[in-house]
Amino acid sequence: MKRFGSAAALFGAVLLFLYAGEGLAGLLPLKPLPPLQPLPPLKPLPPLQLAPLPPVLGSQSGLPPPAGALVAEQVRVTADGSAVRHYLLHTPVRPGGFPADAKLPLVLVLHGVTQSAQQMANSASGQIWRLMADGIVPGASEPFYVAFLNGAGAANLATSAQMTSSWNDCDAARVNNLSTANDVAFTRAVVEQLGSKIDPSKVYAYGFSNGATMALRLGREAGDVVAAIVAISGVDPQPVNDECVDAVDGVPLRRPAAIIHGTADILAPFVSNCVTNNPLSGLLATACRLGHAETVTAWKNKSGPTLASDALGLMPPKAAFPKSSSTRPVSVPADTTSISCVQHLSSFQLDGLSPLLVGGQLVPASPSDVRIQDCVITGGGHLEPSILTYAGAAVEAVFGKQNNDAEAVSLAWQFFQRHVK
Repeated sequence: MKRFGSAAALFGAVLLFLYAGEGLAGLLPLKPLPPLQPLPPLKPLPPLQLAPLPPVLGSQSGLPPPAGALVAEQVRVTADGSAVRHYLLHTPVRPGGFPADAKLPLVLVLHGVTQSAQQMANSASGQIWRLMADGIVPGASEPFYVAFLNGAGAANLATSAQMTSSWNDCDAARVNNLSTANDVAFTRAVVEQLGSKIDPSKVYAYGFSNGATMALRLGREAGDVVAAIVAISGVDPQPVNDECVDAVDGVPLRRPAAIIHGTADILAPFVSNCVTNNPLSGLLATACRLGHAETVTAWKNKSGPTLASDALGLMPPKAAFPKSSSTRPVSVPADTTSISCVQHLSSFQLDGLSPLLVGGQLVPASPSDVRIQDCVITGGGHLEPSILTYAGAAVEAVFGKQNNDAEAVSLAWQFFQRHVK
């Protein structure tokens, strides 16, 4: 401290001498900051080394190709020492077109651990996001941008390379710090870079697995950026290893969230646990996570005032999805899973004509009053539900059963449409 004080005193004396003796003109002129050099062109993605578990889920679908272009973009993140980060941007194409100056919604899509943006864009759900943005898959009346963000690790932060990686979610106990990047700052940088192209009140985050836990982090720490989030097969860490801060502009508040989880998920267990020797081949030696129910409860309790339906002890709306005719081949066992969703409301109306007003269930006063959507896939594994695609028997053998009664992307977009920031 004494050394610091002496240095500070000397510095102050020098400034005083300069100001008193020669005035401001005696100060050395400030050198202008050098302009940022143009970012180098993206190199072609190298062949991906497959992890012990297949990082790309199979798809038995025959989906048509999207109409819009998928372009590799990069952005500089000053919070990580001016690191260059990567993402893929899908620009929608609609048959009727749309105004060139239109500000469109933006969906940020976050891949799973050891995956990449490229793999997520090529996955079944990634293709469906692009097809829905283009209006080829029905469900979205307006076009929107889709940004597939690429996670990071020490290696690609240092080299600005694109590679398979992970997200720095809220889990402080992650072994070997799979990612220490400031992914919240990365998200902000992407949204800022897209600027006038997007409607800032309609920015959403959709994540699967490790990407789901990152989406949950964005819903807690980047509420000034995202209007709502959807997390599939991901939960919050237990308080003992939770490093996130619940704040939006300094006010504790979590953004609206749809949380979707299978009861037979072995990689992100449905129940509260501390898993040792996780099946991800040692990537996570020990991880303490909340269960699905505890994660939903935490979001309900920290999403502003007590939710109206809970405060009054009334049954919130619940919907079960009927069995559908999906693309699951007849040669494989039938889909024995089921999915149902509960909507926790911030306010509601009693409408005797509503089909939801059965057995004491409620009707949202407005679409945005569906604050938390809790979807449980009974018997479901570590897979996104889909009607349009089937993951495949080999994938189900590793990750558990896939539900084919609901489309994850449609569920997410319906939830996103309820909310603006």
